[in-house]
Amino acid sequence: MRSKSLLAFWLTLLLVGLLALAFEVQLVQAGGTIYIRADGSVDPPTAPISSVDYVTYALTGNINGSIVVERDNIAVDGAGCTVEGTGSGRGIDLSGRSNITVKNVNVVAFKFGIYLEGSSGNMLVENNIIENVYSIYLEASSNNTITMNNATNNNVGIRLRESSNNTILWNSITKQEHYSIGLSYSSGNIIAGNNITENGGGINIFESSNCNTIYGNNVTAAGEGCGVGMGYSSNCNSVYGNNIANHRYSGVAIGSSLNNSVYGNNIVNNREGVSIGANSKPHSKYNSVYGNNIVNNEYGFFMYDSSNNSIHRNNFINNTQVFITNLINSWDDGVEGNYWSNYTGVDLNLDGIGDSAHVINENNIDQCPLMGTFHSFNTSRGYMVNVISNSTIQDFKYYESNRTIKMHVSNSSLGQTFGFCRIRIPHALMNEPYNVTVDGAEPHYINYTLLDDGDNRWVYFTYQHSTREITITQEFPPFLLYIIIPLGIMTTILLIVMIYIKEHQTARVEETV
Repeated sequence: MRSKSLLAFWLTLLLVGLLALAFEVQLVQAGGTIYIRADGSVDPPTAPISSVDYVTYALTGNINGSIVVERDNIAVDGAGCTVEGTGSGRGIDLSGRSNITVKNVNVVAFKFGIYLEGSSGNMLVENNIIENVYSIYLEASSNNTITMNNATNNNVGIRLRESSNNTILWNSITKQEHYSIGLSYSSGNIIAGNNITENGGGINIFESSNCNTIYGNNVTAAGEGCGVGMGYSSNCNSVYGNNIANHRYSGVAIGSSLNNSVYGNNIVNNREGVSIGANSKPHSKYNSVYGNNIVNNEYGFFMYDSSNNSIHRNNFINNTQVFITNLINSWDDGVEGNYWSNYTGVDLNLDGIGDSAHVINENNIDQCPLMGTFHSFNTSRGYMVNVISNSTIQDFKYYESNRTIKMHVSNSSLGQTFGFCRIRIPHALMNEPYNVTVDGAEPHYINYTLLDDGDNRWVYFTYQHSTREITITQEFPPFLLYIIIPLGIMTTILLIVMIYIKEHQTARVEETV
């Protein structure tokens, strides 16, 4: 009898434990599709999502299934919980929604990690989106912000189709099997400050995607793809200030597209630094490539069956410089061309421009090859100062308070004895005349009147090398002295008269008293 009671006790204890375990699992994990309904309710009500105000919804446990949002103007806080699928469907569905914030959710193993269709004004921030087919997918959606998310090990990173004026900012996109960000029929989007590494492809802007801005991204090591690609009638896009390196194909590729601008990028260690046209996508025209560092690529520039493109003020260093067919393109703007590390010409007239042309072929000639590398510096007043120099420029500063430029330069090689700078200074930035000093003394040679186009003044000077401090200040023009000095004298006389009158009035008051 005692043994039967003991057996019953243990069976009861085991049953209670199993029920408690089942209850605990139900509390922290739910399956199927969960809805945040238009009236603010959560369906089913037992789902691990809580809200006290019907504005902020917080996950309280993991979900094996999807979340569909049917209510606008809310925030969904994942609180570090996971929404997990089985490789199909949509993890978080924001179709038709506006002003939704989704943050801090782990979204794993869906066809679409986060899905937007006909959606606007939403923000996706600080989510981890892992092992989906598409990490984030936008269809016919506008004015959404995708920022500070981590997309890892997806088939495709962020995909936009027929979507405009969205911002993709400061995301980490790594180890996508195919491309990291793809646009088709999408215009006016901003892709900025993203860290894009170890992907099958970089940023693809294809199929009539126009007027997009791609800047400040780190795009490296994209397997079979290129760093930034524009093609199939994608026009008027701007690609600038990016670091683009280590791609099996082009760092920047333009195919069958017009009027794109590629400037101020570091393009390093790719098969082609920049390519315009290819066998399958030729006939690209009116594109502008300027101010880029194109270094250590197999080909610095590859151009096939394309014409009327402008390529100037780039630094072509240690590449097989150019492969090009014989159509006509422009390699200088009549004032300055490109720096070519294999150029062997000289500069006997001391203006920073080679005395002889750099000939690529009979229809492609740089008439103004640079004798030093090109640099462009922004200032606090929004004006750019361009510097061409054979020295290493260690730093550049503009002091708005007294309108002064300071640079430190050093030898670019151990055997270098003389350096030069050719500087373009906007008139709106500093008044003329200028005064240039090198370590507080006159330069070895200086030409203050090298060139003026009405908006800018070019100054050229040389110096004997070591590490030097270059200072450029503005001086008062002589005619101003005829105004300032008399004004100073008149002010002094006026002060003396005022003091005399005040003292005289004080004396009269004392006499009256």
